[in-house]
Amino acid sequence: MQRRLPRALAVPATAALLLLLAAPAGAQEIPTTPIPQPSNPSQPPASAPIGPQPLGHAVGDAGTALGVLRLLPNSVTTSTILPGFGQTLPKQSALEAGMGLSSASANSEAYLSYEKAIAQSSPFGLAAGGQAPQTPGSLVQTALPDNPKEISGGLNAPSNPLLNVGLLNGTAHARWSESLGPCVDPIADASTSVA
Repeated sequence: MQRRLPRALAVPATAALLLLLAAPAGAQEIPTTPIPQPSNPSQPPASAPIGPQPLGHAVGDAGTALGVLRLLPNSVTTSTILPGFGQTLPKQSALEAGMGLSSASANSEAYLSYEKAIAQSSPFGLAAGGQAPQTPGSLVQTALPDNPKEISGGLNAPSNPLLNVGLLNGTAHARWSESLGPCVDPIADASTSVA
């Protein structure tokens, strides 16, 4: 009887823990590109979207890595092209390096059309103060416009009849329908694998 009590409490305790962790996540605001204001105050603001808008809404972001190293996290102020907006964003690490990086995101609330769906895959990555150049073998696909086929690539040695050697391969696929919005399969998908 003593052993059954901890097992009986495992499921309710796990459910309670998930509910406690979900509350802060649900209270967060969705970070998106701020709508630019006109440079001339007498100029009208950006107009409403043209045409019928999709009814579906989706906001999500996921990423994986084989390994990431961060030095001095939350130490560098984020730089932006909008004056004063960097103070409202989270601070960046002084240096980040990673291997086997992939990320996929969807945001139906994005102001810019190409930010609706983004898929990225990179064999290696390096960022100094939040500034990250594209590394060789990196793949990025954005939608809108819709991309019916994924892209693939990576870092591979030239073909050889004796030995085919590859380092890291990846795929990226981002889709978005002008009429259905995020109601496509997949919305954004990215992967990186060791060859």
